[in-house]
Amino acid sequence: MNFVDKLKETVSRGYENASGLLNDAAEKAKELGEKGILEYEIKRLEKEVENLLPVLGSEIYTLYRDKKIKIMNEAEEVQKILDKIQMKEDEIAKKEQELNEKKPE
Repeated sequence: MNFVDKLKETVSRGYENASGLLNDAAEKAKELGEKGILEYEIKRLEKEVENLLPVLGSEIYTLYRDKKIKIMNEAEEVQKILDKIQMKEDEIAKKEQELNEKKPE
């Protein structure tokens, strides 16, 4: 093999290696991009769930307050929260009554 043939072969192998590396890099970038999109979608969906939880709690509390549902004995923590809410609502009602009594007629 002469010098020119060796040079052509070396350049050809270098090109093939570089081409392979570029293809690998492009594939990796695509994979990372897809992962990034999925991670973003997961975070977005988690945030939607997080935003729905207070709405759910409010709806459940309204049903409980209106005596449309009962809390089971196994839900002690829920009952404790409901009791605290009831105490606060009682305090609010008392303060509103005091306020109404102080208003001039």
